[in-house]
Amino acid sequence: MAGTCRTRPLGPRIAELPRVAPGGDGPRRYIFSLGAPPSGRAPFLTCIQRLDTQTGADLVQEFHPDLPGEPIPVPGGSDEAAWVLTVYRAAARRTDLVMLRGADLSLQAVLPLPHATPPGFHGNWVEAAVLGGS
Repeated sequence: MAGTCRTRPLGPRIAELPRVAPGGDGPRRYIFSLGAPPSGRAPFLTCIQRLDTQTGADLVQEFHPDLPGEPIPVPGGSDEAAWVLTVYRAAARRTDLVMLRGADLSLQAVLPLPHATPPGFHGNWVEAAVLGGS
């Protein structure tokens, strides 16, 4: 019917700052976002989650009591193969660049940054070639 719309939940948890792997055309299968912890231990968005829009399956990597930043998907051949970079602010008032494997959200690397980045910082992945690098 013209002039109407419907909404429906895509997943079981709150999601904020949803992102998909860049590139390609059409809808993406996986949505990466900040989320509330499944345990309900904190009222904050303390986890990174991945929602499969085809099956409804969701994965969660929790960082409680730390606060992760917006997940930044990096292209890797497919949505599932993408890496997810997230800058996260540790309870100790430091910031780390955390790399998660997009397929299962397993922790791959933690790189300390020389300065603190406040929660709410937004970022994007840009290939070096686009910036004029090699």
